[in-house]
Order: sequence, then C-alpha cells, then structure tokens
Amino acid sequence: MTTPLPPYQSNTQAQSYQFSAGGWVARVLGLILLLGLIAIGLVVGFIVAVPLIALAIVLYIYIRIRLFFKRAHDPNGPLDGRHNVKVIDRNE
Repeated sequence: MTTPLPPYQSNTQAQSYQFSAGGWVARVLGLILLLGLIAIGLVVGFIVAVPLIALAIVLYIYIRIRLFFKRAHDPNGPLDGRHNVKVIDRNE
C-alpha cells in the first residue's frame, strides 16, 4: 500500500518546452517582414498625403483668385464699371 503524497508534491512529471528566438533564418525573415510592413505603411501614407496636399494647394489658389476678383469689383476697383465716379466712404 502506498502512502498519499502531500498536496504540494506530485508523482507525475511535468514537461516543459523552452521557446528560443530562432536561428538566423528566422531573424532574417522577421527583418524582411518588418521592412515590408514599413514600406507598405509609407506607400499608404503617401497615397493619402499627396492628394490632401494637392487639395490644399488648389483650395488656396481658388481662394486667392476669388479674393482678387472680389477686390476688383469693389467700389473704385479696376472692374467697378462706373466711369468718372469716385465713391466716398462717409465712415472715414
């Protein structure tokens, strides 16, 4: 007859496996994967950034042209359309 073991002891053996970082092939493949992900991120970033920058430039040019024509049609502006008339601002 066997005597029972205390709760902190066991008659079974535990097996363990220790993971390693891998060999040089795994490290090279990991580096290639990392560089590929960085390249994809840069390409996607440029695909998003370039149209936004172009849109900002076009919007800036549109606003400048619109303001130019608005000032040209203001009283006493070059495109005022009235001849020999000077508008006097009474608020000055």
